[in-house]
Amino acid sequence: MTRNQSFLCKSLLSGAALTGLFTLTPAALAHHSDGDSRTDFRVNIHLGQAAPRYEEHTTRVWVEPVYRTECERVWIEPAYRDDCQRVWIPDRWERREVVRYRGCRRWVSCEDVLVEPGHWDVRNRQILVCEGHWETRERQVLVTPCHWEYRTERVQVDDRCYPNPWFGVFASLSR
Repeated sequence: MTRNQSFLCKSLLSGAALTGLFTLTPAALAHHSDGDSRTDFRVNIHLGQAAPRYEEHTTRVWVEPVYRTECERVWIEPAYRDDCQRVWIPDRWERREVVRYRGCRRWVSCEDVLVEPGHWDVRNRQILVCEGHWETRERQVLVTPCHWEYRTERVQVDDRCYPNPWFGVFASLSR
């Protein structure tokens, strides 16, 4: 159907409805003689396609948890390793003045004297393994826990013809 034909059909239907309104009004007035001074008359004209029918379907859905990744900078202390070594310490000699007396006479001489005999010693030292540094650490933070959720969606049921009031006429007549 072309646009002009559609417009013509709508105009004819509108004119027929208005003609019916004015021709039926005297009959409606004559029929109500119980003292009521008003008469209502309604006409609905439906033009165009029928409105589709929809239903709401509700389903229960499992929603997975939602996590957010947070990053933070952390100072990592330097790491050291203890190194133990067994070391031989040799004899320690010193030159000292030695005083001796022979009779009434005092005799002073310089001699090498053993101060400390040789021995084994354990030496501990720390060796730097890793220098101190900043490190970025990521962690997962729960934003929304898992849960059941009800979701409602609107679904078109069928294409049967149901009235779609695009055009309505209401008249109130009084005597």
